[in-house]
Amino acid sequence: MQVVSSETRSQCSSGALRDFVWRAQLAEELGVTVRTLELWAHKRKGPPVTIVGGRACYHREDVATWLDSLRNRDDRAPRRRKVPT
Repeated sequence: MQVVSSETRSQCSSGALRDFVWRAQLAEELGVTVRTLELWAHKRKGPPVTIVGGRACYHREDVATWLDSLRNRDDRAPRRRKVPT
């Protein structure tokens, strides 16, 4: 997992980017790797990504909406195994 310095965190916590979080910071918060977030972005599976200065960042509201959508999906019900007859 990539380590995020306090300098990196402060760059995203003020001004126009105060509601955004960098990819490494979000990976740490979600407990996944930066590579996982990269793959999700490539597959359009994870939260929407915004590129700022060549770096990926995520709007906190978009991340919250994405997490809510995971919780509310109908296909989260237990799957039944087919038993051979």
